[in-house]
Amino acid sequence: MSRIMSLLAVGVCLLNLATVASADAVALDYTTPGSTDVWPAAFGWEFTTGSNVISVTSLGVQDQTTGDGAWRNTTNHDSQVGIYKVSDQSLIVSTTVLATDSNQGTKWLWHALASAVDLDPNTTYMIATGLPAGEWYNVGPSGVTSGDSNVTINSSQGFYSATGGAMAFPTNSTFFDTAANFQYTATPEPMTMSLLAFGGLTLLRRR
Repeated sequence: MSRIMSLLAVGVCLLNLATVASADAVALDYTTPGSTDVWPAAFGWEFTTGSNVISVTSLGVQDQTTGDGAWRNTTNHDSQVGIYKVSDQSLIVSTTVLATDSNQGTKWLWHALASAVDLDPNTTYMIATGLPAGEWYNVGPSGVTSGDSNVTINSSQGFYSATGGAMAFPTNSTFFDTAANFQYTATPEPMTMSLLAFGGLTLLRRR
């Protein structure tokens, strides 16, 4: 009986670890908006993943109805948002965020992906969106934070490309802005899972 209970305990531990980030985390947040500006271009910001695989579940654009003064969507348009790998500027995932999508109680409108897309550990990515003429965006907010240790944000600068409002990989340095965002879950690295399983089996052998 004690052996069965030990097996069950190991199984529960593995299940808890595998679902440690079952709730979607919001990659970017801030406490105070900065100034606003308007320019038809592609805008984005860089982030680096940690040691775990993260799975992107939704992409988002800043919502004009949050009331914090950060965003004034005068065109009420749908927005394409994408995540690129910085090393080769390849597009990893993209979707169109609809003007009718929900903000889920946050500062961004969210559009869920049909299926989650994994990002590699310890890799730098760029998330970007295109802002058409008449679109205001939040520049230089303070109190920028990431969802958790699985994402490190480079909030010292943002990036842009003069595309006339189309989404693209932005290549020029500018002030940090919060137009695009994403939600994700994290999966513990395989070594962590293996160590826990090994520890559980060792415990059983000793019994």
